[in-house]
Amino acid sequence: IGLTLTAVVGFRPGPQAGQEQSTLVVGRYAQGAVGTLHHSWEVPSLLKGLRLCRLTGTLGSATFEANGLVLFQRARRVRLEFPGFRDIKGMQGMFADFIDALRTGSEPEMTLAMARRDLEMLEAIQALPSGDPGGND
Repeated sequence: IGLTLTAVVGFRPGPQAGQEQSTLVVGRYAQGAVGTLHHSWEVPSLLKGLRLCRLTGTLGSATFEANGLVLFQRARRVRLEFPGFRDIKGMQGMFADFIDALRTGSEPEMTLAMARRDLEMLEAIQALPSGDPGGND
């Protein structure tokens, strides 16, 4: 979302062995914001595998389908977009950005350093015991 994630805490209900089915992640951003991510494979999808996501901030909110099929934004203005099926996995956009970076010498939108940071955050979440954000359960 354009902010710099500085810390994360994750919670997962149920048994800690095996693949997680549900997770709650709380993140802190350098810009002062706090964000949450709730995800569950246990909750059935009403739309045959398509899932709605929501971002909420002090100036508005955005609701979107996780694959990018639809976006509804309520902020200073109301906007409804249907990007469609053309690049449902986002691969075309990623490759176009990568090729542009190679051609122009500019930084791609996603760098190796950013990917490593994201992976480190995910590994830190998975290493925490459930319900123990600071190791002091």
